[in-house]
Amino acid sequence: MTRPVISRVNISEPSERPALTQTTPVDVIIQSSTVELMRSHRVSVAPRPPAGVVGYVPEAVVAGVVNFHGPDIGGSLTLVVPVAVYDLMLMRHGLNTTHAEWVYELTNQVMAQIKNRLIQFQVKLRTHVPVVLSGAVLERHKRRTADEVVYRFGTLRGEITVAVDASLSRAILQYSNDSLLVRGSDLLLFDDLVKDE
Repeated sequence: MTRPVISRVNISEPSERPALTQTTPVDVIIQSSTVELMRSHRVSVAPRPPAGVVGYVPEAVVAGVVNFHGPDIGGSLTLVVPVAVYDLMLMRHGLNTTHAEWVYELTNQVMAQIKNRLIQFQVKLRTHVPVVLSGAVLERHKRRTADEVVYRFGTLRGEITVAVDASLSRAILQYSNDSLLVRGSDLLLFDDLVKDE
């Protein structure tokens, strides 16, 4: 009698699927929001095709994480910016912040841009206050079964990644020509958006 073969899986390694074959409107919103934000900080990025991943844990010194929820949507956005990109910003602008503080602010800004753009498509998200976690804490924090979409952005100093719960990438969008409730420069992130009567 032969013994069954037991395959061992290293849980620190995500199960990555091939790049998604069809780009969704939400993919475009997430990618363009990230590109525009990084350009505003004078960091050139090249978006790569998104990929579906289960149990994604990025290799990072620190990562920004913000939870969100809405109708049939829930999960988190995780942003990782390499130290080398931060060092470049430090040289160019003389930033008076730490790497963790800068990642916190970028996480806040990219989530706000995505949230603002989704309002035009009748998708209203509620978000929580971002947190910045060390790589070790993030590895303990992330669910190994989380189904996410990872967006990678190449830079001359490494790769920036944004990972979001797959439920957001599957959101159904319905365009509205109502004026935006907040301007792109406003970072209205933690309050419900209410139209003036």
